[in-house]
Amino acid sequence: MHRFFLDANVLFSAACVSTGLLRLWGLARVGEAVLLSSGYAMEEARRNLGKTEQLCRLDELVGDMTLVPEAPADFSCPVALPEKDKQVPLIF
Repeated sequence: MHRFFLDANVLFSAACVSTGLLRLWGLARVGEAVLLSSGYAMEEARRNLGKTEQLCRLDELVGDMTLVPEAPADFSCPVALPEKDKQVPLIF
């Protein structure tokens, strides 16, 4: 079984009805994939969606995902990132 971590960009695109991405949810519904995301990624996608129907679609898609906990705030990233790119360290 495949496991996919869905960041805010993927969640945003799926909520805007990207047909190709919605195939991932189809795989999850038949047990061929596990969709993972974090509360941070979901909130970032939600902040950037502007239409009510997109927000409702995101809420529907969340039902087929598993939220994974984020690491503590003092987690140090081994890669230097631009200031605008927050790391999303996860605990599996």
